[in-house]
Amino acid sequence: MFRFPNGVEQTETVTAVSGDRVSWRIPSGATWTTVSGTMFNTSEWSGSTGYGDGRQRFSGNYADLFPLRVGNVARYVARGQSSKQHGAWTHSWICTVPSEESVTVVAGTFDTYRVMCYRSGQLRTYFYAPAVNMYVLRVVTGADPGRKELVSYRVGGR
Repeated sequence: MFRFPNGVEQTETVTAVSGDRVSWRIPSGATWTTVSGTMFNTSEWSGSTGYGDGRQRFSGNYADLFPLRVGNVARYVARGQSSKQHGAWTHSWICTVPSEESVTVVAGTFDTYRVMCYRSGQLRTYFYAPAVNMYVLRVVTGADPGRKELVSYRVGGR
């Protein structure tokens, strides 16, 4: 479960894993698929109130982030379109892994990799915890700022 900047908590459930793709669902019924090498940029989604249905495709060396190690760098391009936006978009990303850090969020204290991803006036900083195979904190600055923090988690149905 994650807490968003407006204080809303939302359960995000993994419904399938296939290679580097992870499928997710939230209680409203919206679904999406992420590609791990792009630090959880969504490759396709449906049923989202704000984003409609859509998809992105990635090119470049996005897979160079994983396995995470300090010093890793990935550069890639995301091209996509959505039923809620007119026209397609193209975003160039560069992601770096500058450090390992201990991070405390509501769900606990985790050893993490800090991953910093830049695109078009926006910086997304992820604190990825290998212990839960997910980021426990995401901070966005610049365009569309916000914070997403892990509140609780359950691994493998436990």
